[in-house]
Amino acid sequence: MTGHDSEPRGAIARHLHYRSLTHRPTGVWAIYITHPGNVLGQAHAPLVPAEEHLPTVLFQSGVSPRRFLGACLGCTWESEREFGHVLLAVEAAHDHTHPGWRALPAVHPRPKSGPAKQWIRQVTAAYPAGWFARGGPILTIRADRADRMPLPHRAPGGRGYDLPALPPAHASVPATPAPSPTASPLIPALEGRTPHARLHAA
Repeated sequence: MTGHDSEPRGAIARHLHYRSLTHRPTGVWAIYITHPGNVLGQAHAPLVPAEEHLPTVLFQSGVSPRRFLGACLGCTWESEREFGHVLLAVEAAHDHTHPGWRALPAVHPRPKSGPAKQWIRQVTAAYPAGWFARGGPILTIRADRADRMPLPHRAPGGRGYDLPALPPAHASVPATPAPSPTASPLIPALEGRTPHARLHAA
């Protein structure tokens, strides 16, 4: 891992160290902006370890191209390798914080109009009990392979990530299903889908 030998380990410690620096040298690790622990508008908010394992992402300040590490807000865990795409680091973090997430069902995205409460109720019922309260992710179908960014705080309840999944093989998936009070947000033939948007590891 590149960086500075004097840096502490763990997302919380690294980000507090980053905040403390008056002049931030290139290569210092910090929590990536907008991700858990570094929310927009809360740059100086108190930052303490979470009571449970929660995923986040570290990046190297001033380094191009960007390099990322999966990290945890509840302990000092960091991914063993660096990644060239933020999604790969987020996925690695979820392997640590929420084992089994890759086997969860993929769903249509939250409707832009229509009965959002119905969608939330159906999605919550399809995932393990208490999953979203524990900061677990939701997997949403992204038919466009270019739309592969992880979206922090976008799972029901606002704690977890919205992670991209590809449609089932040979299936035609509308970008936004027509609102229906009875329609399920689950994608049919889940066993044929790609669990998540695979990227070439960098």
